[in-house]
Amino acid sequence: MEKQLKVTVCEMEDEPTRFAEQWDELVGYVKKERSDLVVLPEMAFDKWLPETRNFNQELWDRAVKNQEKWLERLVELAPAMIAASRPVNKSGKRLNEGFIWDKEKGYLFCHHKYHLPESEGVWERSWYHRGSGEFKAAKTDAFTAGFLICSDLWFFQHSRQYGMHQGCQLLINPRKTERKTVDKWIVAGKASAIVGGCFSLSANSATPGKNDFGGASWIINPNGIVLAQSSEREPFVSAVINLKEAQEAKSTYPRELLD
Repeated sequence: MEKQLKVTVCEMEDEPTRFAEQWDELVGYVKKERSDLVVLPEMAFDKWLPETRNFNQELWDRAVKNQEKWLERLVELAPAMIAASRPVNKSGKRLNEGFIWDKEKGYLFCHHKYHLPESEGVWERSWYHRGSGEFKAAKTDAFTAGFLICSDLWFFQHSRQYGMHQGCQLLINPRKTERKTVDKWIVAGKASAIVGGCFSLSANSATPGKNDFGGASWIINPNGIVLAQSSEREPFVSAVINLKEAQEAKSTYPRELLD
């Protein structure tokens, strides 16, 4: 029997009041669509701290606590599963942690962001540490997924590893990227999907201001075709995907040439 999933990606502001308003809208949308999986933007539940270069422990601790509180509200999207990232403190390090949440199984750790930019508006190395560099598939009862948090997406060897060597069907890419670079990021999403023979699911913040995060969350199939893309007028978009397509793609050009 072919396994189908209805997946939803969204673009949301990270200003707390506005995020809370959009959350209520998202809950209604997901219930109506009967989504199986919802992908949220990178560190979606609070303001983007690396916008400024100087690390502030008080702000970091507040963000960690705020986002822990939001975990309690994920049940509002159930029975859909949720994929996202959040700031955490682990083993003496500050980390950007990708996770999948499921009402039945709870919280599943997936990946710590590894490739961290350090430039104007994205001072990530100043705010938190890079992960171990392990890119290990996350397995659920419904699918197998590989996390590529924002800049991780550009290192296509990870897409290859996830898709061709670990059997992933989905590449999940929570991100915070500028409006002016939207076209570039969509190219990366297409290439990543093709290299890995996976569906690429990406959710980006849409926050005007210094960074001007530009939304354009996407659902891309294993052959690089955009199935759905969000916009200001349509911040939540969905598509029904057939996981068998990801399995079949792995035996076709150019995947079989890459080794």
